[in-house]
Parts: sequence; C-alpha cells; structure tokens
Amino acid sequence: MGKLILVLAYAVPVVLLASGWLVWGQRRWFRILVLVMLPVFYTLHFKGLEMIEGWPSDTGLPDVFELLSSDVVEPNIERKHDGQIHIWAKVEGQLKPRAFVLPYDRDLHEMLFRAKKKLDQGIRQQGRFKGREKTGDGVSIGSDRELEFDDVPPRVLPPKTGT
Repeated sequence: MGKLILVLAYAVPVVLLASGWLVWGQRRWFRILVLVMLPVFYTLHFKGLEMIEGWPSDTGLPDVFELLSSDVVEPNIERKHDGQIHIWAKVEGQLKPRAFVLPYDRDLHEMLFRAKKKLDQGIRQQGRFKGREKTGDGVSIGSDRELEFDDVPPRVLPPKTGT
C-alpha cells in the first residue's frame, strides 16, 4: 500500500501537468489549480515514504523474530501522548532488520526491559508469539496472542575441513 501511494504521488502531478498543458494550454485557472494541488500530492508522497521500509511498521510483529533492540516512550498525560514501544527485529530469512511500533503496554515494557538486560549481557533474545495456549509467561498482544522472549541457543558452526 505504501509503495502504491508513493508511485501515485509522483505520477498524478506529472499526468495533470502534461494533460493540462496539452488540453487547456496555459490558462491561468489551470496553473492556479496545479499550484494548489501539488502540495496535497507531496503530502501524500511524504506519508508514502513513512510507510515503506526504514520507518517503523504498525502492521504487527512476525510470529518469530530475533530482538535486536527496543525503545519505550512512556505515556505522558501532560503532553497527551499515549506512549509507544519501538522494537527492532530481524526475521530469519530476511537480510535487513525491521522496526515495528506498538501501543504502550506496561507488561510489555517490563518484559522488554528484562530482554534488553540479557541483550546487554550478550545473550541473544528471540520473540515468539504463542496462540491460544496461554502459558502465563508472556504478554497478551491482541487477538488472543501472547508474546514471550526466550534465550536463543548459540549458533553451532559446521566443523572446519582441511583442504
């Protein structure tokens, strides 16, 4: 969806300009219309850029991921901010990590704090969603899913072969 908005934000102004100059010539009302509409399209362009890779996704975390880092913005009543939790995660099979944004949740904040302490000690953490079989070890994150973090076992490299 984000890439479609980005493409439209580039294509629509060009099509409008080209068709307008061909059909209506250089009438003053058309120029004014184009000058008014271009900021609207470039605002859509900016929103489209936010939705593509690099900006936090609000589409939801994958079922299994490696936690690389997290950042928590606690709610602030004075500034009328509900708070957010940003998670930087890497999904197996993908080359690039991805940022995700979640609404603030106190239990998730505490769980991420413990996971981040382990990350600081060099213990890799894996996030995993459990379905309806709640164990009580995780945090409920909508639609009957429970998120929990576990230590990732160390990678075992294949033996070296002498050639």
